[in-house]
Amino acid sequence: MIENEREVDLGLFRPLAEALPHLVWCARSDGSVVYYNPRLELYRGLRPDGLGAYEWTPVVHPDDVLLTRSAWERAVESGTEYECEHRLHMADGSFRWHVSRALPFRTDDEDAASTLWFGTATDTQLVADARAEAARSEALVRAVLSGIDQGFCVCELIVDDRGVAVDYRFLETNAQFEVATGLTDVVGRTALELVPGLESYWVESYAAVAYGDAPVRFEQGSDAMGRYFDVFAMPVEPRGRFALVFTDITEPRAALEALAESERRFRNMADHSPVIIWVTDELGECTYLNQLWFEVTGQSEAEALGRGWLDVAHPDDREAAASTFERANRERVAFSLDYRLRRRDGTYRWAVDAAAPRFGDDGRFLGYVGSVLDITDRKESEHAVTAERDRERATALQLQRAMLPSALVDDPRVDIASTYRAGAHHLTVGGDWYQTFRTADGRIGLVVGDVVGHNVEAAAAMGQLRAGLLALVPYATGPDDLLTELDRFAQQHRITDFATSLCVVLDPDDGTIVYSSAGHPPAMISMPDGSVHWLEGGRALPLGVDDPGVRPRGRARLETGAVLVMYSDGLVERRGESIDDGLARLARATEQHAGTPLDDLCASIVDSLTDQACDDDVVVVALRMLDAGRSSDGNGVDG
Repeated sequence: MIENEREVDLGLFRPLAEALPHLVWCARSDGSVVYYNPRLELYRGLRPDGLGAYEWTPVVHPDDVLLTRSAWERAVESGTEYECEHRLHMADGSFRWHVSRALPFRTDDEDAASTLWFGTATDTQLVADARAEAARSEALVRAVLSGIDQGFCVCELIVDDRGVAVDYRFLETNAQFEVATGLTDVVGRTALELVPGLESYWVESYAAVAYGDAPVRFEQGSDAMGRYFDVFAMPVEPRGRFALVFTDITEPRAALEALAESERRFRNMADHSPVIIWVTDELGECTYLNQLWFEVTGQSEAEALGRGWLDVAHPDDREAAASTFERANRERVAFSLDYRLRRRDGTYRWAVDAAAPRFGDDGRFLGYVGSVLDITDRKESEHAVTAERDRERATALQLQRAMLPSALVDDPRVDIASTYRAGAHHLTVGGDWYQTFRTADGRIGLVVGDVVGHNVEAAAAMGQLRAGLLALVPYATGPDDLLTELDRFAQQHRITDFATSLCVVLDPDDGTIVYSSAGHPPAMISMPDGSVHWLEGGRALPLGVDDPGVRPRGRARLETGAVLVMYSDGLVERRGESIDDGLARLARATEQHAGTPLDDLCASIVDSLTDQACDDDVVVVALRMLDAGRSSDGNGVDG
């Protein structure tokens, strides 16, 4: 026995559902329905106490059952929105097209099986009928166009002994040729044989085409044939032959009447369309709006035509809408614009106005035909999503900041500064981190790391690595040993399967540096004389990848005034270019701002190497040697 709607606390959902003009329902993931609103009386086979698993399938048209069940099962499996267009059995025995949609609702303590799905079924039969009517109207228009008289033939000139054209022979014709000319059985016969009194100018005109090198279009009548033609003639190989595409325009009034009838059909279809449709002329003046425009806006035809339709655009959107339309009209290209449209009751709703240019058969620009759709619901959803992303971004940034150190090691012999900048295209929470510390013997340690990813998982891993590092510092004998133990900690606790890190330990008495790198980009030493050294030694596998064995260490020495720069890869890596290009930019930026306070130097480096569109978070840590003590022999670097 399924749970009925009395066993489910629908809360405020029930009065809202009962006020809606659609069929509203609530279902379990197993396909059982626990609630229908009063609109169920319009459908055959629905019960107010609900239906068991898939007992609603008889309500669906037999041809749509498999589609409906598949859509439902996919939605349940993925936990995403359910949507299906199908026919439902009405109480009067008919089937009408509907669009059914539902969203899952599940609290944190519920499993998937107890998820409730709240859905609606919206009658879209009028839309389906309008589509069918539009298709029928299009078929009628195509039939009219295919019925226009147009013939085709290929001919060769006949010349006399002097080489003067005196006649032409028909070599090939299409099915419309006989209809357009009234001539039968023409292939292999000449024009004068078929029409003995044919005017000489036909032969003369076609001779000029056959012996020329360009097509010609002209209108010409023939008293001998009793017809008037629109002719397009072109030379073809071999020389002396020509092809004709022609139309019998003897009865232009009939064609005009057919065109007028086509226009009447278009207007009839447009006036019954569920969307607003409009037409402009080549000057951009609106010449037609369907009935829905006047119903929605309350404008009269006199008020709306021309440029009057702009009067119901929101004042803040009017100038942009007019500018977009006028630019498109000048360039004769398709366009789409969003603006707020004033309704009859004075309220504004968002609309998208899209149109394509119209061209005549001769290529002449005729204006535009376009449509206007209400997109208020979409806009509101977009705004809600944007607001939620902004909240998530702020929360993520706060989380990231909380995970970074609140203070750096303070020592009168050195100056240390750092800068962190979040990525623009993520939730600003990622795996870039840094840390400074003191060893038991008074040396100063600096670490920069990067956990792969731009998500909460990466940030959590970063926090665990940073905490693990601080816990291991008292027991490590050097940067290589520290990274080895941190790697063992990361793999033992399955913190991450890929992270890079660079650890530098400085003796502030003499400027000696010992360092080790776990797959991280090399640190840079900028000397007071402007030269640059890269710490390329001490390199091994990233953390979490595999057992690297004994990690190596590199050595270097800082002289007074030298600056050590450590960073995450987002500072120097760019898609489609070599890492050497990024390192060169870093060296130039450091040299350019080397004389500034260290905080300013870090910020200037980040500003110079990134922009607002950078989608990776970035860390820069810099140390300036203020007094290198016994480092009088200068800076040295070894592997």
